[in-house]
Amino acid sequence: MPEAFYKQSLPPLGLSIERDTERTPDNRKYYVFRDEQVLGTFSKLKAAQSLYRQVISESGYHPEPQPEHGKTASELMTERYLEAKEFYWADSHKYRGGGRGGRGGV
Repeated sequence: MPEAFYKQSLPPLGLSIERDTERTPDNRKYYVFRDEQVLGTFSKLKAAQSLYRQVISESGYHPEPQPEHGKTASELMTERYLEAKEFYWADSHKYRGGGRGGRGGV
């Protein structure tokens, strides 16, 4: 199965790896761009990613830290689970089977 469109980018640096996009002359190759300049052309993604990482490293770029929400991933998962459970039980009366219950007496 032939590979198709690929794009990996880091907008703050104007850096991207592209394949089969409007900017790539050969749709079978991976191109590393910095803004509009082609830094390299590769037949393998791994080689393109190597240059991509090298450019990032040489630039000294560090992503801005994300604000902390004060909760660990485990705490967030537990919270979501408990909310889902609460919603389920709140709506459970909608899913009860019909009928009179009990032994069907009287």
